[in-house]
Amino acid sequence: MSKAEDAQYRPSEGFRGDHDPQSPFNTKGRLKSHINDAGDLVPPNPEGKYKGRDVTIVEHLNGGFSKAAKANSPYTSFGSNGVIDKYGGKEIKVDLDGLRDAISRNEVKGVTVIEHSQVLQAIEEETNIPKGIRTMLRNFAVADKEILVKGVIPKRFVQVKAD
Repeated sequence: MSKAEDAQYRPSEGFRGDHDPQSPFNTKGRLKSHINDAGDLVPPNPEGKYKGRDVTIVEHLNGGFSKAAKANSPYTSFGSNGVIDKYGGKEIKVDLDGLRDAISRNEVKGVTVIEHSQVLQAIEEETNIPKGIRTMLRNFAVADKEILVKGVIPKRFVQVKAD
């Protein structure tokens, strides 16, 4: 994706597919982002610590190889509308524009939107994994137009589509 294309990709909404949005566990029994009892979207571990250090963006993305780190991720992944069926069938939609605005006005604290270009940059800058894995992660991130949100997303920005 060119810089011009990436600059244009700043979606107003983010989508996430999930089999069971309220469950903190995926179908394999691993921790995942979920809707809590208050209606907020909570990452696997809002603190984002694994073995006394921060979980990285790449560890979150590389969950198949970094299972323990992914289980402690402070991030929730979003993509284009095409990710719904790919990752679970039930739709979670987040108002990214509203969230960005609330963050900029300091109404929402402890939450960061990691834009698509920043996700791609984190992958490129990661030197602790083989180039082939970086290429795979980049391909997946580009295909999904992946954006991450770090922290707990308040209910007012989250909509779960009923069956």
